[in-house]
Amino acid sequence: ALVVIGLFTLVLVTGSVRSDTHYTGLLWSMGYDRDNDIMTVTPSSLILFHRATLTAYSLATGETQWSVPSTTIMPQVPSVAAGVVVAPDKFERYFQRPDLLLSRTTRTVARDARTGAVLWRAAGSPQDVTDRSVLLLDDETTLHVVGLRDGNTRWTRPMPGLASVVVLGDSVITATADGTVTVMSYEDGSVTRTEKLPWPGNARLSVAGGRL
Repeated sequence: ALVVIGLFTLVLVTGSVRSDTHYTGLLWSMGYDRDNDIMTVTPSSLILFHRATLTAYSLATGETQWSVPSTTIMPQVPSVAAGVVVAPDKFERYFQRPDLLLSRTTRTVARDARTGAVLWRAAGSPQDVTDRSVLLLDDETTLHVVGLRDGNTRWTRPMPGLASVVVLGDSVITATADGTVTVMSYEDGSVTRTEKLPWPGNARLSVAGGRL
């Protein structure tokens, strides 16, 4: 089904007693397929994945800032940090039936958010994106941290049997299928703690309220 993305002009009127916000008109609109399209909004742009194309539109005017070919399926929502768009560049299907398709990213691309120019490509799927770096999981067995703008590898660590990975503060925390939980420094990949826990086969790590 198609819906419409609409951006509206709001005017804030302030007075001595109260403040009122008034709608003054539609800035621009465009088609959006909620079943297949994916969008990311930044302070100045709307980045839309639509029909194997990734396009950045100006929030102020709706004008196209850049548009590039993309994957036919977008397994993850693109992330934007420090002027860089991090998005899937290749994918694989790992489960499919008539009513359900599951896919995962196998290669990641970083683009300049202003121009769409490619900054780097690297194997793996993004697990975390910061203003300085990107945490990638390659082939479900190896973690890499690369620079956000240059793509240079900061550290790599094989993780055989990996079942789950999360980021908590300045730590990367992993769990393997046998219940081995490992805490690593996000900065250099050094192990700061390892512990064995009971681990049901389908369990996943999660973070809430700053706690694991």
